[in-house]
This record gives sequence, C-alpha cells and structure tokens, in this order.
Amino acid sequence: MKPINWRIPLGLVLVVLGVLAFLQSFGFIIVRGDPWAVVFAIIFVLLGLVFLYALISDHSNWWAAIPGLTLLGLGAMVGLSQFPGIPELVLPVIFMGSIAASFWVVFLMNRRFWWAIIPAGTLTSVAVLIAVSENGVLGASLLFLGMAVTFGLVALVDVNGQRMSWPWIPAAALAAIGCLVAIGGGGVPAIFWAVLLILAGAFLVLRPYLQK
Repeated sequence: MKPINWRIPLGLVLVVLGVLAFLQSFGFIIVRGDPWAVVFAIIFVLLGLVFLYALISDHSNWWAAIPGLTLLGLGAMVGLSQFPGIPELVLPVIFMGSIAASFWVVFLMNRRFWWAIIPAGTLTSVAVLIAVSENGVLGASLLFLGMAVTFGLVALVDVNGQRMSWPWIPAAALAAIGCLVAIGGGGVPAIFWAVLLILAGAFLVLRPYLQK
C-alpha cells in the first residue's frame, strides 16, 4: 500500500469550506442550525476522502470504498441538514444510497466479489423504499422486487466459470411477494402483476429446457 498523503484530502476539504464561506458571505447560501453539525460533517467528509484516497492509490484496498463512501454520505447528510429548503426525506436516501454505492464499487472493482451485490442491491432497495415512503404499498412492493432483482443479478454472475442456480430461489420468492403486495394494495392494475407472475413462473420452469 502506498503511503497516504494527508495533505490532498485535507486541502480539498479546505477548498470546499472556503467556497462555502465565500458564498455565505455574499448571501448566496444560508447555513442554519448547530455549528457543531457542520464541524462533524466536515470531519466525516475528511475521513471519507482519506479512505477513498487509499483506494485510488492502491486498488487492492477495495475495502476502503465501504467506509469511504459511507462517511461521505454521512457527512453530506449531516451537512445538508443545516441548509433550509432541503427536504428531510432526501437526507436518509443520500445516506443509504452512499452505503449501497460503496458495495457496488467493490463489485465493479473485482467481479469475484459477487457477494457485494447482495448488500448493494438490498440497500438500494431500501433507499428506494424511503424515497417513496409516502406510498406505503408501492414502497413495500418495490423493496421486495428490488431484492428479487438483486438475487437475479447474483445468479447471472460467473463464479469460477460457472453460474450459481440457488439465487433464483430467493429471487422468485421475493418477486412473488412483491407482486402479491402490489396486487393487495391496488394502484397498478392487478392483471399486470398476475401476468408478471405467470411469466416469471414460466421462465423458471422452462429455463432448463431453453438452456439445452
């Protein structure tokens, strides 16, 4: 691992702070709330940049993507909470999305880490659930469908030259639950979900024959 030059992330943070201070002095932005929240936001962002610099310096430090992006998301959530006009619903979506992004980066950096798809897809689904939380039925349905897609992606990944078949089982179960939740909640016509269930079941039944 290459030594981390702490001056680079620290310098970036200072530049951002200087720009924010400049804009605030002329009234372009308004910061409210507890100043300690801004301080902690800066600390989180600084730590996140340090981890990301370690990742960029040496790609073998794939693990650094997880704390790096998570801390950046946490800092962004805390910092944005001090600005008026930012919807409160956006803040947890940013945080959950940053954690999900860290696992997506881990998988994209090394396709052998197929396991990273599971937390990445699950957390992405949770972020979508939070974003549409005002519609409870739609959010619950999208959560299950998102997790079904997650396991479907795991099944499509080559592991040692082969593809795993077990992820199709939770994928089918979660997809069925998501469709049933949507049917029970109304909204989208039930016939759409019924047809989707039939197509999904037919695909699973015919898949071995299609491969042959």
